Amino acid sequence: MTPRYSVVATDLDGTLLRGDLTVSPRTRAALTRAAARGARHLVVTGRPAAGCRSLLAPLGYRGLAICGQGAQLYDVGADRLLSSATLDRDVVRALVARIAEAA
Repeated sequence: MTPRYSVVATDLDGTLLRGDLTVSPRTRAALTRAAARGARHLVVTGRPAAGCRSLLAPLGYRGLAICGQGAQLYDVGADRLLSSATLDRDVVRALVARIAEAA
């Protein structure tokens, strides 16, 4: 069967993970059905990659995670940061100074 979606992306906090940092049986079943149809699961979170390992590995998640507000690509299965983008500090300082002046 051709999957309706090729990727299912979920946030962590309050979406994939409940308040007690577990995944509900209903969510697990939905992800299992999506995988059975050929869709890949992708975690997307504002959390930094370093903080995701302890959350995702015990859940059995082995895929990719987009972390750090989109600045990091983390391979959970390999426990490896694949890429990380940083902001130029001088540009950020100038931006913060301009915002402070305006505020």
